[in-house]
Amino acid sequence: MMQSVASAQAGASCGPGVLDWDTFTTGSVFTNTIIGNTTITMTISGVTNTTLGADNGRILAGPAGGISQKHLRFTMSSTNGTSANGSRQTVTFSFSNPVTNVAFTFFDIDNQTGNGWGDRIVMNTTGYTFSIPSGGLVIGNGTNGNRFRNSNANLNLLNTDNRGNLTVNYAGPLTSFSFVYRNEVNINSIQLISMSDLTFIC
Repeated sequence: MMQSVASAQAGASCGPGVLDWDTFTTGSVFTNTIIGNTTITMTISGVTNTTLGADNGRILAGPAGGISQKHLRFTMSSTNGTSANGSRQTVTFSFSNPVTNVAFTFFDIDNQTGNGWGDRIVMNTTGYTFSIPSGGLVIGNGTNGNRFRNSNANLNLLNTDNRGNLTVNYAGPLTSFSFVYRNEVNINSIQLISMSDLTFIC
């Protein structure tokens, strides 16, 4: 079910905003919403050597990354996942007004060898900083040459585990940001990551 939801904040003045997945129907696919006077739109493109999973772009119940709140899921088949030309999708978030202090967390960045997968994230939009929780295992800097990934090559994290979490911050101002979610293992297996609520100031 596709859903375009105007949040309860739609009539509010511009200021701090939260793209809060808990305000959406569980199981709905996110496309866009209005928060304050800002429209936020998500598009998925650049799908290469990839079969997207049924839950791609869908809002699901928690937990994810050790957090019980709802989250946004990205999932795909890891067909033809090689480091040079792997399975991948490009996700773009656009804002109708310039925003600052954009922050969100990726959940469940992990790997599984054999009949498995290798989650990789490349931040297409520069100007970000990032952090991991205490005890976290995510390494890299988000460039294509040093993609965000888990340091353990064979670790399938549970939904209650935060060691695959990565928080990204954009000071801005910006009107969009994008990232590439891709695979590093040439195996036909389902892989996934999730995304937390997104906060910003407009």
